Amino acid sequence: MIKFANFIRIEKRMKALNVVIILLSVVCTACTAIGMKENNKVEEVSFGSGGGFTGEIIKYTLNRDGNIYRNGSFIKRVPKKEVNRLFGKLKTISDYHYNISDNMYNFIEINMKSKKNEIVWGVVDKNIDSRVISIYSALKIILEE
Repeated sequence: MIKFANFIRIEKRMKALNVVIILLSVVCTACTAIGMKENNKVEEVSFGSGGGFTGEIIKYTLNRDGNIYRNGSFIKRVPKKEVNRLFGKLKTISDYHYNISDNMYNFIEINMKSKKNEIVWGVVDKNIDSRVISIYSALKIILEE
């Protein structure tokens, strides 16, 4: 009888241990998923144009804090709500690949923790995804506001 009682106690401890292991697995999986979500967040975007007779490149950079820089010099701050809206749109094209420049071209460079994607297209290019043109226009508009 004593051996059977010990067996029952051991069995209860094993069940408790199994529950703990399952809970730890769930927590670790959740942490990994959160980490992956953080890696897929847009950290900053650079956009602009270049080429033409002079070959000059004008590059604007918008970071997560809402600061906009032109060729490295601060020019203005954008409200956080607008930054989040734009970065949400940018995430939809973060896997889109297009790199066909012309004499004059536009570009969007999306920087995330886990990757970087540069989209380049000629100013008169009609084959570029309309989402890219829409987002580029939205980015240009914030410069004028």
